[in-house]
Order: sequence, then structure tokens, then C-alpha cells
Amino acid sequence: MTQFWDGRAKTLEDQAALPIANPVEMGQPDLEAAVASLAAIPEYEREFQEVFGRPPNGQDLVRALASYERTLTSSETPDLTNFKDDDFHNIGVLIVRHHVVPLAREAEKLVDSGNAADVDRAAIGTDMSALGRFLVTKKEPDIASFKTPGLRNVLVTGPYFHDGSHPTLWDVLDHYNKGAGSQDPWLDQDIRPLGLQESELNDLVAFMASLTSDAYRAQGEQELARQRALSRTDRPYRDTRRAFGRRPATFH
Repeated sequence: MTQFWDGRAKTLEDQAALPIANPVEMGQPDLEAAVASLAAIPEYEREFQEVFGRPPNGQDLVRALASYERTLTSSETPDLTNFKDDDFHNIGVLIVRHHVVPLAREAEKLVDSGNAADVDRAAIGTDMSALGRFLVTKKEPDIASFKTPGLRNVLVTGPYFHDGSHPTLWDVLDHYNKGAGSQDPWLDQDIRPLGLQESELNDLVAFMASLTSDAYRAQGEQELARQRALSRTDRPYRDTRRAFGRRPATFH
């Protein structure tokens, strides 16, 4: 299963390595610099020897991080659906503000270089983040397509969408309800005005809130109350006229 919003990492090991040397994340010069820092701490030196039978090194470091990530589950009951399709979609989030054509041309050169660290930096720290899956595939239909996240614990994992632009679940539903992104030439064909009533939007938020694991229940209750209060005074993505307007057959 691919990792990150654009799927640029094929494994958890690949995913674990990239943030270490990304200047806007952990900011290490490279993986070996991180290893050197760990090796200088006696506790880590002992733990690596005990687990791997050798001193700290880059390969074992990412293996350890990936192994830990595999223990993180969102439910006490195994094999439950996370309500996602493991695919990538362009849902029309703010793409029109970016000049994606020149960005795409620049990105093609970057991807052709084969330097995963440079692609990672561009995907996080530059406007190329708007290109989404295109940064990996170089296929035009993948422009601004991002991985579908699971809904488990979605209440406590805001802000939402790949750019964190929507603060509440009500904002997320307002985006879908009005069929946002009609000016986006690469918009997913299923993004259309839904015309849901306010009571229906509230029911959907309640459903998503119900997917919160017991370990986060108290946090979830506080977050739901915070989002509900905010939604009553600030709904910047709401557009009732568009939500209930004529539904076009296609945006392409």
C-alpha cells in the first residue's frame, strides 16, 4: 500500500526515511546524520544491539520506525473497514489558485531525476504539493489527485484535506455538498452538487464521529463540541445555492 497523500512512498520503510531529511520536518542533513545522533546516546546503542545485533544504522532505523507504525491500529477490533478505497481522486480543493501547467512541466524534470528526497521536499515545501499524484505518475489525469484517507478517527485528525484547508467536518461536507471545483479540468467525475439538507449534514457528521476509537472517545467528544460551535458561526465553504442548483451531467 502506498504512503503519503500522493503515494510517493511504496512501503512504510520508504515513508519512514523521507521525513528524517526533509528540512520542514525533522531537518536532518541525511539519514546517516540521524543515525550518528542516535549512536551517541547509550540507550539507543544498547537497544539496537539487543534488537538487531549491531550498532545503529540507517536500514535498521527505518525498519524499527516502520515496525512501530504497523502496530498503530484505529480500532480494538481487527479487520474492520476504514471506509476508504485506497485510490487517488481530484476532489477540487483549491486547485484553481495554482498555475499547474508550468508546475507540471517543472515537476516532470524533478521526477525524471529519480531523487526521492528532492521529490519529497517539493511535495511538502513548494507549490508542487498541489500536483498530488502527478508527482509520482507524470500522468495528466492524476493532477491534483490525492489519496483517500480512512474515516476511522477522522473526528480527531483535523484539519482536513491534503492542505489542511478545512477546519471542521461541517466544512468538509459543505465542500462536497456544493460540488466544489467546477473550474478544475481534472476534477473527479463523481464530484457533483449533492443538495443535502442541514439535518442530513448533521447526521453525516454524527456518523463520522461514531467511528472514533474508545481510546480517543473523551478527546473526540471535546473536538465534536468545538467543531459544532465553530460551525454555527463560521461556514466559509457553505454555498446553498450551488448545492441545490442544477446538477451538470459532467464538468469535463
